[in-house]
Amino acid sequence: LEFIEPVDPEFVSPEESAGRVRDLFLDEYTAALGDAETRVLTALGAIPPGTDLRTLRAELLARQVAGFYDPETGELVVRQAGGELTLSDRVVLAHELDHALTDQVLELPVPDDIRTGREDADLAVTALVEGDATQLMQLYSATVPVEEQFEGLDPSVFTEAAQAQAELADLPPYLARELAFPYVEGLTFVCDLYAEGGWEAVNQAYRDPPDSTAQVLFPERYRLREAPVPARPGSDPAPAWQPATPHQFGAANLLWLFQAPGGDPDRAISEAESAVREWAGGAVNLWTRGSESTVALLLVDRPGGARLCDAVSDWYRRAVPDDDERLDAGPALVADGPTQDAVLTCRDDEVRLGIAPNLGAAGAVTG
Repeated sequence: LEFIEPVDPEFVSPEESAGRVRDLFLDEYTAALGDAETRVLTALGAIPPGTDLRTLRAELLARQVAGFYDPETGELVVRQAGGELTLSDRVVLAHELDHALTDQVLELPVPDDIRTGREDADLAVTALVEGDATQLMQLYSATVPVEEQFEGLDPSVFTEAAQAQAELADLPPYLARELAFPYVEGLTFVCDLYAEGGWEAVNQAYRDPPDSTAQVLFPERYRLREAPVPARPGSDPAPAWQPATPHQFGAANLLWLFQAPGGDPDRAISEAESAVREWAGGAVNLWTRGSESTVALLLVDRPGGARLCDAVSDWYRRAVPDDDERLDAGPALVADGPTQDAVLTCRDDEVRLGIAPNLGAAGAVTG
């Protein structure tokens, strides 16, 4: 691809970069969105109770993001600490220039704003875009003369990288994996495309992008264009509960839960990725009543799938080990806990988990 028009990168101090990233994020990720996602992820055990998710994400991105390209304005910004561009700065610049080039020629298929109810599809597209730029960045790095690569031995570079890794290690595992997904799994997805058909195959994916994270995790499903199946909505728990806008819940979200139940990687369910292969569709519904929340995790099994129900049951037992289980006839799991109750039902191709302050509401939303 070739640039249609020149790009004028802007190099700013770490402080200015952090402020601009923080402001851009908070403008899109509203307090209402943050509150809804906090309630859902707390109920699922992905984040500790009391987490200020909106502030945590804003501050994390402000410190972690080394550069960005804004398709709306055409701004390309790179964080620069010193007076000269280091090798690290140039690698970041290569990444962002790839975004600008692709946007000019193919258009980036990412939405301008957060789209409630399209989260999984938008994350899949983001993985394509970031995986593409990450591969280009790595190929560029390989062209740098060996003597220049020794620049990476600068202690300040190692210190900054170590601080970034330590910060990620302190995050709840779900959030750390969410942050890394577009770059890590996105790179694997793009490499799969590139291995099959070179850059033209990658370019073609921009014209027909993946529509679920399942297609990113399992590229054969992208080649087969295996579209996600809409999950049947959960039933209202009671008139007093106020429904929020449903969100998509993708294969990647499910994998992050399975890999760290209750935020603990040591409790990971066995063969988590194999179980997630059975995901055919998913959504999460939320109802609120003051500070109380009722959540329905609604999943669809692939045809012939048989492991998703057992995997969700195993995950919830590990995520909330203090709950007392009841062996009621019918549901696959009934858990009565000190802070929340849960009911899991599995019928045909549906796996439906209700989480609420009481068993009545938890069971009602699975209907």
